[in-house]
Amino acid sequence: MIGVSAYDRVIHEIYEAALVPSLWQSALNFMISEFAPRNWEVAFLLWERHDPPMGRFLGSAGVNPMAHDIYTNHFAGQNDWSLSSRKLRVGEVALSDRLIRRSRFMQSSMYRDFLQHWGYGVAIIGMLDRHGPDQLDLVLPGPVTHGPGDLFEAVGLLLPHFQRAARISRRIQEADLRAATAASLLDNSPYAVFALGPDMELQLANSSGQMALENGQLIALSGNRLIVADPAAQAELQAMSFGLGRDRAFSVTLVDEAGRQHLYTALAIAPKLTDQFDNPAGGATLMLVGGQRVGISDDLVAQIEQSFSLTAAEARLAGHLLEGAGLEGYAKDRTVSINAARFVLKGIYAKTGTSNRTQLLALLREAPLGWKPDLIG
Repeated sequence: MIGVSAYDRVIHEIYEAALVPSLWQSALNFMISEFAPRNWEVAFLLWERHDPPMGRFLGSAGVNPMAHDIYTNHFAGQNDWSLSSRKLRVGEVALSDRLIRRSRFMQSSMYRDFLQHWGYGVAIIGMLDRHGPDQLDLVLPGPVTHGPGDLFEAVGLLLPHFQRAARISRRIQEADLRAATAASLLDNSPYAVFALGPDMELQLANSSGQMALENGQLIALSGNRLIVADPAAQAELQAMSFGLGRDRAFSVTLVDEAGRQHLYTALAIAPKLTDQFDNPAGGATLMLVGGQRVGISDDLVAQIEQSFSLTAAEARLAGHLLEGAGLEGYAKDRTVSINAARFVLKGIYAKTGTSNRTQLLALLREAPLGWKPDLIG
């Protein structure tokens, strides 16, 4: 008979492990201590792939590190238990005897060379999840001399909670990985990036943005409000930060004391995305991206060409627009007529799904052009 208090206690430990994966061992230990009969002392959560064979322990109880290594190096994904468990539906629990005859299993290498040492010849196997070619099983090996008792029933009741907790844990880890990758990309961008709230409050600045602020010549802080050196651009940015701008994107070129040009593009952030930035003042309403103009590099043209499936000519024109040179600059640089440049621009609009330069610049600025590709994991 399964006690309600013991059941609740194990469920609590399972969902704690969803948030802190190192606690899977504790959750499995609680389950064994509450429900397992004598000599059923092992449980593990295992991701396995059958082609090529490999495995990764998500958590385990009663398994020493040497046994982990032996299993993953010699038996993961290719032993009779894991192969036969492929027959199970997600959420189904079975005794291994139902999946493969015990007499046949005892002839296998995993039993003779590995499990026989502990007397394990049977197991409770629960199919928790499938993800592409991988499957996640809850496995509880036991001795052939003692039945599982209430443990089999307990596993059947607890399996949906293990399943949900494992999925929660995986999604949290995926989100953490995406966030870490995005943060790394942002911080390693050669462009200064600023996220601004209503009334131009600074909510985020990457490392290049911090350097621009420290320089203080073209962009600075007054209190916590961002100020740019061009009064007309400041007024337009102020309006955009309040959601009152004429366009959702615009570009401005700032010139420093040495005569170097710095192109900045402002992008209005959709209201539904404002909760992405956690700030007491409210969500971000404006993104400002830019930096010193360094000309139209071949690498930039190649990246634009590849990212948007453009021709070389289209990619070069897009690069000129991105760097603020405009149609006239492209025509002069390529020694073509302005009408020829307009014809190329129409091709860019068609391939990128944009209809004007504002939309095109916003699309180009939103793409991580020029960012270090080796940092994308």
